[in-house]
Amino acid sequence: MKKRTLMKVLTASCAFAMVLTFAACANQTDYDENKEAPETQVKASEQESEIVDEQNTEEMNGEVLDASPKVETVTESETEMMTDSYEPVEVSELDYDSFQSRMTAEEWEGFQQYFPVLKENAVFHYTSFGDGVELNKDGEPLKEGEHMMYERYMSEEITDISRFAESDSENGGEKWKIEDIRVFDLDEDGVQELIIQWTPVGEILVLHREKEEFYGWEIMYRGFEMLQTNGVYISSGGAGANWWKRIRFENGSWLAEVLAWQDWEEYYLHGEPVDEDTFFQQVDLYETEEVTRYEPVQSMDGIAKIYRSSEENHIMKTYYEMEDGTWKCDGKTYSLRLELSGRMPNAVKDSSYVVLTDNAELTFDDVTKSMISSYSEDSKIMEGSVLVELR
Repeated sequence: MKKRTLMKVLTASCAFAMVLTFAACANQTDYDENKEAPETQVKASEQESEIVDEQNTEEMNGEVLDASPKVETVTESETEMMTDSYEPVEVSELDYDSFQSRMTAEEWEGFQQYFPVLKENAVFHYTSFGDGVELNKDGEPLKEGEHMMYERYMSEEITDISRFAESDSENGGEKWKIEDIRVFDLDEDGVQELIIQWTPVGEILVLHREKEEFYGWEIMYRGFEMLQTNGVYISSGGAGANWWKRIRFENGSWLAEVLAWQDWEEYYLHGEPVDEDTFFQQVDLYETEEVTRYEPVQSMDGIAKIYRSSEENHIMKTYYEMEDGTWKCDGKTYSLRLELSGRMPNAVKDSSYVVLTDNAELTFDDVTKSMISSYSEDSKIMEGSVLVELR
C-alpha cells in the first residue's frame, strides 16, 4: 500500500471515529421540562418555529388529522427511483434479484450459497475478533520478545443472522442494516466468502461455507479495510499502527497471517525488522485493486409508497406505506400514521408531527414532552411509536 494511499485510509478512519464520538456525546444531552427548548430542537427548515423569550407559554392542543390515509399505488417511475437510491437495508428485506444483474456469474453463484443464512435464518458457528490468540512463525502461542505472525480465532458459539443484526437493538440501539456486501474467495480454496458490512456501527461479518456448515467471523471495520483482489487487507490499530494481513479458514477456525507490520517508525516483514524503504517497496506490491462492493436494494414486495428521509421534505426517518394499510419503519410495523398539530413551548407558530404508532390516543403534547422533558416517565410515552416527520 503506497504511503499516500495509507494516509487516506488513516484520515478517513480518524474522521469517522470523530463523527461517532460527536454523535455519542450529543445523545447524552437532556433538557429539563421547565426550561426553554433549544432552537435547534424545534427547527423544521423554512417552517421553523421562532423562539421568543418574552412570550408566555401557550397551551398545547393536540389533534389527530389523519390516522388512516389512503394507500397509493407505486408507479413504475417511483419503483425505478427507489431501486436507484441505495440505503442500508435489513437482511430480511433485500431484493436479491438486483444483485444478479450487477455481479459476475461467479460472484452470483458464490452469493447464492449463503441464501440459507440470509433467507432461512440458518445457524452459523460464530467467531469474535476479540477472541484471537497471537501466534509466532511456528504457529505456537507468542512468547516474550517474539513478533506476531498469526492470529487464530476459534469458532465457538452458534448464532443466526437475525440475532446478530439485533444485538445492539436489544439494548436500545439501532437495528443493524446491510450497508454493502462483497463476494470473494479470501484464501483461494475455491470457496467464496460473503463479506457483509453493517451500519450504523461499521461492523463486518465474514461468512464461510464448508459443505452444509456455515462459519462467521465478526470484526470492526478498522480491522478489515481496503480488501484487495489478492486477498490482502489492512488492519489498523491507530494512526501509527497498521498490519497488512491475509485471512483463511482452517479446520473450524479463522487464521490471520501478518504479512507486514508498521508500528510508527518501526517496520516488520514476516516478523523480521526491516528499514523503511524495504518495507514500503514490499507493501506497494500488496496493492492491486479493491474487491467490488455491492450496495443493497430493498425489495418492493408489499410496499405501496416510500417516504425517504429528506431535510427538504422534513422527513426524519425513511418509512413505508404498505399495501395492507399498515406502516413500516426500521423493520417495525405500525397500524397508524398520525399527523399531530399544536404549539411548542414559547413558539409563535404551530408545528406538526407525523408519528407511526399503534396508540390512537397519542397527542401533540405527549410527543413534545417525550422530546424535551428530562422525566423518565415522559420519555416512555413514545415507546412503541416513532416520530418520522417534523414540520
